[in-house]
Amino acid sequence: MQAIWNEKLTSPKHHAYAAVRIAIDLKLFEIISKPTSLDEIVRKTDADPLILQRILRAVSSIGYVKQTAATQWEPSPLTLVLNAPSIHDWLIAHFDERMVIAGRFPEWLKKRGYKNTGSIDDCVFKEVTGEQCWGFYDNHPEASAIFDSAMSIQESFPKETLPPYPFLGDVGELHTDSDAVTLIDIGGGFGQAIKKLRADYPSVKGRFILQDLPKTINQIDVTQAKRDGFEPTAHDFFKSQPIKGAKYYHLRRVLHDWNDGPSIKILEATRDAMKYTPNYSRLLIHEACLPDVGCGFVEAMIDIMMMQVCDGMERTESQWHELLGKTGFKIVKIWRADVGPTAVIEAVVA
Repeated sequence: MQAIWNEKLTSPKHHAYAAVRIAIDLKLFEIISKPTSLDEIVRKTDADPLILQRILRAVSSIGYVKQTAATQWEPSPLTLVLNAPSIHDWLIAHFDERMVIAGRFPEWLKKRGYKNTGSIDDCVFKEVTGEQCWGFYDNHPEASAIFDSAMSIQESFPKETLPPYPFLGDVGELHTDSDAVTLIDIGGGFGQAIKKLRADYPSVKGRFILQDLPKTINQIDVTQAKRDGFEPTAHDFFKSQPIKGAKYYHLRRVLHDWNDGPSIKILEATRDAMKYTPNYSRLLIHEACLPDVGCGFVEAMIDIMMMQVCDGMERTESQWHELLGKTGFKIVKIWRADVGPTAVIEAVVA
C-alpha cells in the first residue's frame, strides 16, 4: 500500500519535468556525454554548484543521467536519447506549453460546468495563449519549428508499435495503371507518412498525392517530392475532396486533433469522393484505437492533453464505429500494431 501511495498518488512528476527543462537550457545532457565532474559542469555553464547538484540529483533519480560519485556524472542510455532533436524538442514543447495549460485546466473546466464546449475556439489552450492552437503556431514561428520537430518523433517509433497497412491484404486487386491514384494522404504535413509508405511498400503502383494547406505545401521541394514518389497538392480537408475514386484516402493522426463535429465534416468531404467507386475506394485512418476497458496510462494522458490543446480526442473502438457510422462508413477491419494502441482502421462507404 505504501508503494502505491508513493508512486501513484504523491509522485510529483511535474517537478521532474521542470528539472529536465532546466537541464536542457543548461545543455547538461550534451555536457555529460562522457564522465564529467561538477567542476567541469560549473565551468561550462557558469551556474551555481548547489543548483547544479540539485538539478542533477533530480534528473539522475529518473535515469536521465547516471551519478557515479558525489560530484561526478556520466551518460546513461537515456542521456544519448535526449540529445536527439525530436525528443529534445518534445520535452521543451511539453513543458513550455502543455504544462502551463494543464495547470489551468481544472479551473477552466469547472467554470464551464464540466460541459464539452465542442470548439477549438473555446478550450483552455486559447484561454492561456489568447489564440487557438493552429493560429498560435502560425503566429509564432519559433514555437512552430519546435512543435514540428517534436512531432517528428513519431517517425522513429519502434517497428512493433506501427500498424500494418492492407496494401497486400485481401482488399481487391490494386490497379496496375501508373497514372491512377493509389493513395491520397489528407492533411499529411510535409510528407512524413507518405514517404515512409512509399519506402515500406515499394511494389505498390500508381500515384501518391500529398494534400495539406498552401502554407505547408508551398514549403515542399517539388523536385525532392518527385524523387520521394509523391505529388504535393494544396487542399483544405474541410472542403470537398477534388480527387474522385482514388484507391485509398489516408488520414494519419488528423482526426484526434478534432472533436466529433469537425471530424464529421472531414469524413463527409472525403466520403463524397469515394461514392464514385464505393466497392473500390478505401478509407484508412491511422490513429490510436483505445480499448473500451482498461486503457493504458500514456494513451489516457494523451487524450487529456488533446482535450486541453485543441478540443481533440483519442477514441475507443466503439467511438470509432459510432463516428464512422454517422458519416456513412462501415469498418471493414482494424489493423493493429503488435504493441500499443495504434491501428489502421480500414473503412468503406456503407
